[in-house]
Amino acid sequence: MATLGKAKKIKNEEGVMGLTDHLREFRNRLAVVGILFIVLMFASFAFSQDILNAMLETGRSNGYQLQVVDPTELFLSAFRISVFAALAIDSPFILYEIFAFAAPGLKKNEKQFLLFLLVCGFGFFVLGALFAYNIMVPFMLKFLFQFNKMADVIYNVSVSNYMALYVSMMLALGCVFEMPVLVVLLTQLGFLRPEWMVAGRRVAIVLMFVLGAAITPPDIVSQCMVAIPLIGLYELSIFFSKIVWKRRLARNPYLAEEEEERQKEREAERAEEERRMAAAQAAAKKKR
Repeated sequence: MATLGKAKKIKNEEGVMGLTDHLREFRNRLAVVGILFIVLMFASFAFSQDILNAMLETGRSNGYQLQVVDPTELFLSAFRISVFAALAIDSPFILYEIFAFAAPGLKKNEKQFLLFLLVCGFGFFVLGALFAYNIMVPFMLKFLFQFNKMADVIYNVSVSNYMALYVSMMLALGCVFEMPVLVVLLTQLGFLRPEWMVAGRRVAIVLMFVLGAAITPPDIVSQCMVAIPLIGLYELSIFFSKIVWKRRLARNPYLAEEEEERQKEREAERAEEERRMAAAQAAAKKKR
């Protein structure tokens, strides 16, 4: 027992943490994030009415008559806004706790890569949410109002349905704008290569229009407003993927040799295809 206690003490002095220590650290960090989230939620509730009025004003300015069909509807909408606001403000602290928990077990380059992913992931999510809030949803509301106006009906919308559309679009586009971060991660892990993305560009564009149709109301304008930024993000993802892949090749000589061999094979296949096409064209000229 003395030996085991001494060994454990030596490990602790050397900075080696056991499973229990890791779980205790995880619990402490989770508690900090949770307490901060609760505090921010109550603080945000004090301003939730102002945020709610700002979001409702977008609908009013486009001609919508917003109504309440349940006594608790406004309160629940304000509560949901306070939850989302607290989560948004708490996100940088959550990302920091994730980084601080994982950093001791990572190498220097792995720490830099993880920090890059967390910062860029948060930034692209915010960019997508702002795109939905400032551009996508207002334009979509205006277009749908003008379209429904042709039916000569009074367009009354409940506040809960209106807020559900607004928040769901912000969350959906925030997640969709994470594409470059996901591509960088998959490239770094070796599950994705930039040439695969280049070869599958046409299929990806079709899928982006399908995705745009899935997360927007059934109109071509909203679909295009989602698909076009996605195409730009796809091209940006290819650019980032090429940079990450070149860095992987520079650090791994065996992978670089394998990539060089594959490049030679592709060039040989391309030359063979060109030779066949030239032969086919020559044969067609002879027949004429």
